[in-house]
Amino acid sequence: MKFGRYLEDTQVPEWKRAYINYKALKKKITAIKEQLASERKTPKLGDNPIKSLNERIKNGSIFTPSPTTIRRRTTESRVGVATSAPPVTTKFSPGRSVKTVSTSPGTKDTPGGEPSGTNRTPGNRQEYGTFGQSPPISSEREQKHAAPSSPPVMLLPPPIKSISDLHVNEQETVGVEGSKRPRVTLQASSPDGVPTNQIVNSPMTPGTFSRRPRLFTALTAATRRGSVSTIGRVPTSLAEVLAELTPLEQEFVDALDAELSKVENFYREREKEAILRSNLIKVQLHELKDHRKIFHAYEEQHPTILPKVIGKMAAHIVPQSLGLNHPATEEDQQLHRLTPSTSQQGGRNASPHPTKFDPDEYHNAKKRLKKALLEFYRGVEYLSNYRILNLTGFRKALKKFEKVTSIRISQLYFAEKIDPSVLSNATPVENMLDEIEKLFAARFEGGDRKKARNRLRAHFKERSHHYSTFRTGLYIGLSIPAFIAGIYSSFQAPTREAVPAWAALLQIYLAFFIPVVFGLLVSLNLIVWAHVRINYIFIFELDVRTVVDSREYAELPAFLLMMLAYAFWLSFSGLPSRVAPTVWPMAWLVATILILVNPLPVFYPYSRRWILGESASLFLSGTRRVEFPDFFLGDQYCSMVYSLTSLYWMGCLYGSHWTLPWGRCELPLWVFPWLLATLPSWIRFIQCIRRYADSWQMLHLVNGGKYCSGILYYALYYHWRNVGSPRSKSFVAYVFFACVTSIYATAWDLLMDWSLLQRGARYPLLRKEIMYTNQIWFYYFAIVTNIIVRFGWIIYLPIPGPSPNVRAGIYAIAEAFRRFQWNFLRLENEHLGNADQYRVTREVPLPYTFDPAELSDGEDEDDGTRSARRSPLRLSRPSPFATAAAST
Repeated sequence: MKFGRYLEDTQVPEWKRAYINYKALKKKITAIKEQLASERKTPKLGDNPIKSLNERIKNGSIFTPSPTTIRRRTTESRVGVATSAPPVTTKFSPGRSVKTVSTSPGTKDTPGGEPSGTNRTPGNRQEYGTFGQSPPISSEREQKHAAPSSPPVMLLPPPIKSISDLHVNEQETVGVEGSKRPRVTLQASSPDGVPTNQIVNSPMTPGTFSRRPRLFTALTAATRRGSVSTIGRVPTSLAEVLAELTPLEQEFVDALDAELSKVENFYREREKEAILRSNLIKVQLHELKDHRKIFHAYEEQHPTILPKVIGKMAAHIVPQSLGLNHPATEEDQQLHRLTPSTSQQGGRNASPHPTKFDPDEYHNAKKRLKKALLEFYRGVEYLSNYRILNLTGFRKALKKFEKVTSIRISQLYFAEKIDPSVLSNATPVENMLDEIEKLFAARFEGGDRKKARNRLRAHFKERSHHYSTFRTGLYIGLSIPAFIAGIYSSFQAPTREAVPAWAALLQIYLAFFIPVVFGLLVSLNLIVWAHVRINYIFIFELDVRTVVDSREYAELPAFLLMMLAYAFWLSFSGLPSRVAPTVWPMAWLVATILILVNPLPVFYPYSRRWILGESASLFLSGTRRVEFPDFFLGDQYCSMVYSLTSLYWMGCLYGSHWTLPWGRCELPLWVFPWLLATLPSWIRFIQCIRRYADSWQMLHLVNGGKYCSGILYYALYYHWRNVGSPRSKSFVAYVFFACVTSIYATAWDLLMDWSLLQRGARYPLLRKEIMYTNQIWFYYFAIVTNIIVRFGWIIYLPIPGPSPNVRAGIYAIAEAFRRFQWNFLRLENEHLGNADQYRVTREVPLPYTFDPAELSDGEDEDDGTRSARRSPLRLSRPSPFATAAAST
């Protein structure tokens, strides 16, 4: 796998902007490569190649390479030997297309116009052999004195007629690193017996020879960086290399410097935050140790008779409701003196005031600290991987640059810029990881370091999903024919005569089909989120050890769909059976509940437990902090209003033994269906109030107003349907509030939930940064369809058409699909918000509050002053044992 793809697959999605921009660096290297390729192009037919080449050299369009360039481009030997040629000249006769070559002294032209180095063999076959390099161009002085119409004078090396004419001498030369390596001298005898030495400064194997490279490659290599006399010089500093770069090459180095500065600054900030958090967690764990001593001492002195849960409830409720305040006993005071706290142990965090610990809060504090330690370890692990990936990116980019330009810059750049930076020092991060493993093992795993390491390093494991995919496809495939057969049978006249309640049954099955099919659509959400690298596991706060893949998730909705399809078919099949058609919907509902609460390890119990727990926690909204999964799930239920209200009508039908039509009940009050329809809106409204109380941001109140308008909308709708007439005042009020709710909700969707309609965006009406880059049309489609469905209440207007029940079903299906596409853009916006803040771990509130300044830069303060700023665990009531501890 190429590194660019590997970087995209392994980087932290929320830190994507802080990573090295490897693609941009590769584009600059490609531009350099294209420039070099254009310089080496063969001239057009009829042009003078040597003259054109020298004009480009004078104009500065060809630049000289480093010594490494010369050696690398002249080592195209089969066995690894490279040679460099002495200055040579070539004379061209005017008006002739065939060149006459003059060699160095000791060679001459033959009468026949061929070089004297030509070796004639039997059979009149001519051979010309040379182990030297193609000549570079002549000096500028010779070029100036040459005829204007003649190319520069060049001199070819003497020919070699046999291997015996070549002499290899080895000398020791000093390399770049100061190490000795052989210096090779190739001596070729001319026809007159005069040896011609050709020296190469690169290492070689004695007794091997190079072949002659191409002409223009040698010419370019010899003239890009200077004269031949400077070929053997190796750069010793980065400044020396930078002085010889072309503009494009310098642009690459500048971009590399900018990327290094960005990565280094980001890493330094994250490392500083991690060190501060590490010190804070160490103090928290020390406080937990003291809390544990007090807890066990309290348990020994106050054995509980009631069950633990009831005892905790009584401990929190009874003293507050009755106003009881138990004084500290002599036993409590002695016990407190036997369990020293942090203030008694002294040290950096010693406090002159005793810390108040509530024994009943010990398990809660331990649970929160364990979760905080897991999140912190994951964040430090991300930081370590961030450092390694970026260092690898810089190394890969420099290696590609060297490969294209043959400029030796990688070692010098690392030595002068990267090695002195904070990126090269992995000690602080590694020490933090090691300390966390030790602390976690000591506090939560009974000293088992291996077990602690496995728990801390738990990650989402890629697994094969062949069986789950097969089962999902099998369930869906089996449900299709049953569903089609049920639809066909329900429209047959004999079936409707045999099943008088066929209309109510269709309404019930529709209410069941909508959430089941919507559950399958959510699996498509998961697939797309994973494809575009939206970190939904972190956003939904899922456990990486038990999280399921989208294909595993789809297995349960597919199975429920298959069961529902066959129940639907059995209700209208007309098969002789003792089971009434109206029993199958209730049978399916009971079976679904049993499957969801089933404790056996089938259908991914951890995932079922998560969805049931999150759904149940919605009824506790307002009593605890609201997180993203809470209000996201609440919004999903807001689109299931039709299914929720159908439960009420279903109860009315079974209560009346299917004697009443759909939409009628023995209790003529419309308050009950209104409460069911507005239950998700009430939950979301309470969540908005709680978020405002936690953050004091008015934006949450504005969001709560949207759900208030929805509550009023349903109240006016049910009042108009049950009390008012088609053209009464209640109808006018309903239409007015429906318009207000639709405009309110649409504006919030586009501006807040999706963050669209931004100025300066690349695509009109969208945002500046988008993740579904290959499906731009989807954004516009979602905008249009979202507006249409938000104003879908128009279908209820009293105009000729289907019955109100059919209209309600159509609107419910459209709302489910609107929520399905809403999920794509909502989670994309949440992910981009996390990326803006570089948030990759959950913010777990710690049980014991401290001033972070005292842990980072408070070395010059005395211990007592710093610890005095520490606040104890927040208690809902003063514990009797804590009160006794404070009194001592």
